[in-house]
Amino acid sequence: QVSPQVASSLLDQYLEERLLQKAVDGADPKPEGETAAERRREVLARAARLDAISDAELQAEYDRQPERWRHPPLVKLAQMILPTPEAAEAARRRVLAGADWDAVSKEVSRAPNAANGGGLGWLSRTDLPREFEKAVWGLPPGGVSVALQAGHGVHLFRVEGRADGRVVPFDEARPALHLALAERRSSEALATVLAEARRRWPVSVIEEHLPFAYVGGAARFSLDS
Repeated sequence: QVSPQVASSLLDQYLEERLLQKAVDGADPKPEGETAAERRREVLARAARLDAISDAELQAEYDRQPERWRHPPLVKLAQMILPTPEAAEAARRRVLAGADWDAVSKEVSRAPNAANGGGLGWLSRTDLPREFEKAVWGLPPGGVSVALQAGHGVHLFRVEGRADGRVVPFDEARPALHLALAERRSSEALATVLAEARRRWPVSVIEEHLPFAYVGGAARFSLDS
């Protein structure tokens, strides 16, 4: 009850699993893992040279994507959405006079999460519409914006916290770099091991034996040929 594309994809996955298992069984030296999964990981780790990732390679990975390690300044915001400028200004005056933001939000805000204070989490300048960014970016922690008209209501924002921008240093980024490089090498190693297995143990699909039209990636063998 599935399409030929889905059935062919499932068959291809099955064939890859069988080929990978034959590659693991035929590996030299033999893997020492107790379970099939452990032996497979050992063979792929060996092919990927995961134990030979050097500091120079990690440094090259760090230098290759500097934007990943550059964290912009962030602001943590909460919002209320009110129906009119007058309602927004009344809520703003209550908060500035010392009323609890969360309590006022629960009482008068129309934001979807008003009952929980209207928290928006940490945002960068580019996450905010220009008119909102101009109104809130210069506020200190605890500061409340003026009422800001938008298409679906009038907004008030409170700054709950600020975080300065920074560049994550290499030593701090090292664990994430190692993981990213290991994952990429493992993916490449899997492709290499499968390609070698296909050369060593050629697989052909006999289409006449299938209850669906095969449109996968394996070679075809026809009984008529």
